[in-house]
Amino acid sequence: MDDMTKLYLQRKFSEYYAENDLFIPRNMEKREWAFVAISSLPDFVMQRHMGFESTMELRAQILSNPPAHIYYSSALYNNPNAEKMEDKGWIGAELIFDIDADHISGRGNKLQRAKKEIMKLYDILENRFGVEKMEIVFSGSRGYHIHVLDEGFMKLGSAERREIVEFLTLSDYRITGFDGRLEEVYGCIAEVLRKAVRSGKLEELLRRHGIGGKQKARIIEAFSDEGVFYRIRNGDFAFLGKGKRVENFVNFLIKACARKISVEVDAPVTGDIKRLIRLPNSLHGKTGFVAKLLSYDELESFDPFSDALAFGEEEVKVMVKRKEKFKMNGEVYELLPGNAKLPECAAIFLMCRGAAIYGH
Repeated sequence: MDDMTKLYLQRKFSEYYAENDLFIPRNMEKREWAFVAISSLPDFVMQRHMGFESTMELRAQILSNPPAHIYYSSALYNNPNAEKMEDKGWIGAELIFDIDADHISGRGNKLQRAKKEIMKLYDILENRFGVEKMEIVFSGSRGYHIHVLDEGFMKLGSAERREIVEFLTLSDYRITGFDGRLEEVYGCIAEVLRKAVRSGKLEELLRRHGIGGKQKARIIEAFSDEGVFYRIRNGDFAFLGKGKRVENFVNFLIKACARKISVEVDAPVTGDIKRLIRLPNSLHGKTGFVAKLLSYDELESFDPFSDALAFGEEEVKVMVKRKEKFKMNGEVYELLPGNAKLPECAAIFLMCRGAAIYGH
C-alpha cells in the first residue's frame, strides 16, 4: 500500500469516526483497548495494553491516529493498561462466539451459511442456555460474532467455555453420550428416514450402505409401522438388526445429523478468557465495511455488500492492480488491471484489500 493510499484512507476513516457515534461497551474503563494504525499497513502492527477513562479520551485517540482496526477486551480488568497480563487483575469476561465464513465446511455461499450458523447459535443460546442479553455483530469481513452479556457467564473459566463449545459443535460426540443433544440427533435421524420412506428413497439409501437381500426387505417392511419413528427418537435402532453394515449405517446417520445440528464456532475464540474482539460499528481495515451491530430480526435480510457500507457514491480515481469481480449496492463490478473511476465505497473496498491504489 503506497503513501497516497494510506493518506486517503486515513482521511476517510477519520471522517467516518468524526461523523458517527462510537459504540461504547459497558465498563469501558475496565477494558484493554488495541489498535492497528493505517500508517502501519500492510504490516499488522498492534498497539495494545491501552486503557481509557472516558469516551472523549477514546475518541481523541482514534481521531489523532485513524486506525484500520479497533479492538477491546472481552474481559474486565482492575488495571487494563498493565503491559503484563498477570498484572491486569482479571475480573471476568463476556462469553464470545465467532463464526468465520472461511472456516465453514462444505461448499456454497459460505458468508450466507455463516449467517445461518449465527442464527442457529442465537436460538440455542436463548432456548437451551437461557441467555437473556446478547449482541450480534457482523465482523466487517467474513463472519459474525455473538457477545453474551449475562452476568452469570462472566466468571466462567476456559475449561467451562470449552465445554460449551463441545456442546455446540458436538466435537466430542459419542453414540451413548453427550447429554442434552441426543434427542436432537435422534429426532433428526427420524426425520431423515421419514423423508426417505415418503420419497421412495429408503431402498436406495440402504443399498448405498451395502444393506441388501432379506435384511433390506425386512427393514423396509419395518418402516410400514409408524411406531418405528418413535423408537428412533428414543435412540432404539434394534429393529434394524445386527451386523457391521447396519452399525456403519447407523453411525453414518448419527454423524450426518450431528453435523446438521452442530454450530461451527471458532473454538479458540470462545475458550479465551482474555480475548480481544473487534469493536462493534467500527471499520474493518481489510474491507472498509462497518462491523455492524445487528438485531436478530435484521439478520435474515442482511447483506454486507449493501448494508455494511460506510462510504457513498462519490467518484474516486484508482489504479486497479488485478482482476476483480464483486457485487456492491446492487451494482456488479468486473474490473481489469488499470485506471478506473469507482464509487467511494467500491474504491475503498479495493484499496483496503490491496487490490487498488489511490489516484492515477
